[in-house]
Amino acid sequence: KSISSLVIDPSNPSVSYAGTRAGGMYPGSGVFKSTNSGSNWLSVGVGMPADSSVRALLLNPLLPLQVYAALEFDGLYKTENGGASWFHVNANLDEGYVECLASAPSDVQRVFIGSQFGLLKGSFSSSELELIGVYPVSISSVAVDPRNCNQAYAIGRGLFKTTDFGESWKLINKGVWGGEAIALDLLNPNVLYAGDYSPFGAVYKSTNGGLQWSATSLTNVAINDIEVDPITPRIVYAGGLMDPHVGGMFRTTNGGTAWDTLRNGLGNAYITAIATNPVKPSTLYVGTMNSGVLKSTNGGTSWFQVNQGLP
Repeated sequence: KSISSLVIDPSNPSVSYAGTRAGGMYPGSGVFKSTNSGSNWLSVGVGMPADSSVRALLLNPLLPLQVYAALEFDGLYKTENGGASWFHVNANLDEGYVECLASAPSDVQRVFIGSQFGLLKGSFSSSELELIGVYPVSISSVAVDPRNCNQAYAIGRGLFKTTDFGESWKLINKGVWGGEAIALDLLNPNVLYAGDYSPFGAVYKSTNGGLQWSATSLTNVAINDIEVDPITPRIVYAGGLMDPHVGGMFRTTNGGTAWDTLRNGLGNAYITAIATNPVKPSTLYVGTMNSGVLKSTNGGTSWFQVNQGLP
């Protein structure tokens, strides 16, 4: 039950998709779909290779039956019918190394694809992708300004910003060298959070559009993902390796001034992905490497597993 990615349909939050990683321990991996808020999951991988290892998912919020899935070693796949069937997107990228997918709510036809060899851009309406910027730097996460799709941030081996939809990029790592995750305040895109995955990493914050960064009070952690509450953005979640010395699942309710450690029901879960319900963000899910999917209905205070149907 190694979960790599989680996405929720904003028009119908009871519908969600989970991408799972394949391997000797995980037969039957691929993309799974829930239509009842995670209570049950069904495999929806028709058209994909058997036991597909999924690295990232991206749902079109305007046409939620359209979903992208980035497969490890098998490239980029797309569904236009809510996962009933998938087809391979032929693209000019090294298909075995896609790390992340991102788009802007203001223009979902523009899609960023982060890989180990740089960034590409494309569209939900086309199968053509174009290699852009920061080549050949590995990119782990991309965040797009919700009001201005031309402005985006990419983090990996460095931290970069574009204001022209990837035509040019500027290195903006003053205060942070790079990392694993980046997330935007949806109400104030000048406020960003970045997380580093290392035993001595931290969650960093910028209040001026990435020009300067400083560590929040959450330091000496290993962070895989960051999620900002879409309605109350002073609430931020960060998750990574569940270890008393280097990380776990954390929540701030004051924009990073102080953080709570969330453990009730998580056990030793190794957090790999976080997704909040866009309508009711006190309901959230985490994907893990060792415990499948867990759900909280009280803002992360307590958790329970929702793994029925997952491999």
